[in-house]
Amino acid sequence: MLHGLESHGGWFAPLGPRLARSGHRVVAIDRFGSGLSDGRRGDLPDWRLLTLALQGAIQAFAEGKEIYCLGYSWGARWALAHAVAHPRDLSGLILMAPAFFVQRSYSRAARLFALATKELPLLLRMPVAEDTLLTNRPEGLAQIARDTLRLNSVTTRLLFQSGRMERIYTVPGKPLQMPVLHLVAGADRISDNTRNSTLLRRRVGADHYTETIYPAADHALMYAPDDCDVAGDINRWIQAICDRAQPWSIRLF
Repeated sequence: MLHGLESHGGWFAPLGPRLARSGHRVVAIDRFGSGLSDGRRGDLPDWRLLTLALQGAIQAFAEGKEIYCLGYSWGARWALAHAVAHPRDLSGLILMAPAFFVQRSYSRAARLFALATKELPLLLRMPVAEDTLLTNRPEGLAQIARDTLRLNSVTTRLLFQSGRMERIYTVPGKPLQMPVLHLVAGADRISDNTRNSTLLRRRVGADHYTETIYPAADHALMYAPDDCDVAGDINRWIQAICDRAQPWSIRLF
């Protein structure tokens, strides 16, 4: 599980245990400089550190097993870039409220400043100012408000490295030939759902793409009400993939 720009692996606490109870081993990674990880807060000197982090987690916890990578919000960029660059590492992708395209981003002046200072760890505040843009669920808002590890700013260097990573999956190429589940928050006021769907339908082979929409859900889908059943939908999607895989065969003589 790969978290968003300002969040960390702890944000998956409402979702991770539900998946684990279904028999999955669930691992959440804190990005360099985020959550409990080492490094300058909000910084990313080189996007390839993300590749090493994910490959390290695979080797430590899941080597030789079916591996499904869930990327939430900005973490979906990390997940998709890794899948395109290292397709053999993963069995499938789950992209939850992805932030490939967003409704609220940095101003033009802030983007120019980030470009001019791309090699420096200078801080910029997050473009999402109100927690209610993430979720309107009281439980979710309370958890976010108590979160002392949440980032309020990231460095211009991280934003530049994010742009470098983005080019991996936006450059035209062969469609991604692995199962991809796109979980769409229908009431999302951060992600641009239409543009995100267009990107994924273009980048992923038609036979491998599944889209599930939760019409009333906000951006932070991990805090969605139980009637959305995000964990159940993920489980059913993985089970359908495993059922189709048929890793064995029977011969009749």
